[in-house]
Amino acid sequence: MTGSIGLLAAVIFTMGYLRDFGILCIVMGAGGVAYITILSKLYTIGMKSAPKWIGARVSAVYLLVLNGGLAVGSVIWGTIANTIGIPITLSVASIALAAIIIARKRYSTTLVGDLDFTPAGSDHWSLPPQLSVDPPNSEGQALITIDYRIDPKLSDEFEQSIRELGRTLKSEGMAYWELFQDPADIGHYLKIRIAESWTDHMRQHERVTKNVQIMEDGIRALLKDGPQPIVSHYIVKAAPK
Repeated sequence: MTGSIGLLAAVIFTMGYLRDFGILCIVMGAGGVAYITILSKLYTIGMKSAPKWIGARVSAVYLLVLNGGLAVGSVIWGTIANTIGIPITLSVASIALAAIIIARKRYSTTLVGDLDFTPAGSDHWSLPPQLSVDPPNSEGQALITIDYRIDPKLSDEFEQSIRELGRTLKSEGMAYWELFQDPADIGHYLKIRIAESWTDHMRQHERVTKNVQIMEDGIRALLKDGPQPIVSHYIVKAAPK
């Protein structure tokens, strides 16, 4: 990726001053290879950085941003070229592109290879052994609470780990997730999840990934000397019609 960005920046700069058509074709051919490599790499990263169930949406957003960027960028760079000339415009564009290499090193993100989006299995999250009502027939929201009691000395580590888990769950499609603490007992926490329906909650069971499972195993390791979390399920009780 870095090499392709650097090559494309060099090609764009050269195009502003090279006048030999034959050599220019060779240079632009090399730039085309770099350009396609960058787009393909970004597409691959996008597909690998999300669970498979949401892959089509990720691909759609990628194409939307790509084509929207091409349209908007054409207007902006065309306007600049008409104002200051093509050679200077291409020089500025090449410098801006080369600056991305520096930005990549400064603002690095989590390696995609460290994430495991393989489904953990629908049995990873527990369900009540028996239900007195029929949740699938409920049109209301589903509320899931997880009650934690931990050693107050581990509060900071616990909060850091569980908020990282929350960010991951939201990135994987969970609509609402939040952590609450009992002000009278700093070792008592309540984590809640809300699903639009029981069916949506069942989809969450199917879509939970091993990446989430690893994080939750790490949180349970903090609770090894205390009580295990208590999971409860609630559904909206609609008023009778």
